[in-house]
Amino acid sequence: MQTVTIGSKKGLVFPIMCNGCVKIDYSDNIPDLEGDTLTSTDLPYGIWGNKGSYIFDIILTPYETNGSSSNILDSKKVSPDKSTGTFSQKNNSSEMRLFHNSKLKISLIRETSHTQYNNPAIYKIEAKLTTASTTTTLTSDALIFPSVSQPITREEKTGIFNAKGRLTHTVIETLGGSAHGGSTTFTSGTSPASDIYNLGEVLYTKNGFNSVNIGRITNLSGTTVTLSKTPSSLNSQAIYRDAPKEANYVNDFCHIGVSFNSVNNTLNLLYNGKVIKSVQRTETTEFQLDPEDIFLGSNGSNTFNSASASSTNYSDANKQFYGVFHEMSYSRGTDSSFNAGVLSPVHENNLLFLTFEEVDD
Repeated sequence: MQTVTIGSKKGLVFPIMCNGCVKIDYSDNIPDLEGDTLTSTDLPYGIWGNKGSYIFDIILTPYETNGSSSNILDSKKVSPDKSTGTFSQKNNSSEMRLFHNSKLKISLIRETSHTQYNNPAIYKIEAKLTTASTTTTLTSDALIFPSVSQPITREEKTGIFNAKGRLTHTVIETLGGSAHGGSTTFTSGTSPASDIYNLGEVLYTKNGFNSVNIGRITNLSGTTVTLSKTPSSLNSQAIYRDAPKEANYVNDFCHIGVSFNSVNNTLNLLYNGKVIKSVQRTETTEFQLDPEDIFLGSNGSNTFNSASASSTNYSDANKQFYGVFHEMSYSRGTDSSFNAGVLSPVHENNLLFLTFEEVDD
């Protein structure tokens, strides 16, 4: 007889501005048989006892940590705009730790800068594997992106659209006939220009049906806009910006994996079922986790605000993860692919399996 359960899926949520993690305590799992408090004389088993090949995989939902022009101050999924206060700087980590042990660190790395307008977080995967005194760092290309095109609204008639008819750029203003003299600056028709332009955003003109990148704004002063490039004449040209980008991944999930094959000494990154990047190590010392606590969702450094002072940048110090953990596993052996969206570790090889999912009754 089969049972089908329906309802809203849940998970372990690390909301924006939180400060927390899951701790897998070494001493709670590996008894100190000798009573000498030394880990060097322990007989570790399970996840700490595994030597050589392993595969770690996790299904997760990342939250948006840039806080770029969102003007949202009360969301658990989107960081507040940096311009709204210093709290977002303390809670704006460029690295979010998924798994932490001195010998194995797995993280999401934010590629985009939180100082730029309309620039939601883009994420890479990074794994750091250490044996003896050698650490191998393997970082993927960008994998998790916001949406960069939007449905057309009735009001949008002057933007730039892609071949699918979706809005990619919106118009800011049309410049005057003497707004640009062939330099890195142009004169806006709005005073001050900062009322309609944002420091750090990329600007465009239109050529036929295509956008032309004219540079990123490096300075705003009065009606003068300074660019990182020297475009050709902008006189009487319409100036565009990227359409509002949507961090739609905050309502989705992705499947991330890291495996190590001790036979060919290769470290692999996997994303949604496939190996996306590999590196062969030259260090031949056998891999094994350190006999210490394992942390999920941060590095366990426990930097936080105290009663007497407000800690700065504690999110960066902790490598705090913001998002949802759905399921996670760590197994002996290795694999070159898996079914995306499903954790199916082989029972006899599984060393850690955590599911945080449940459904409404």
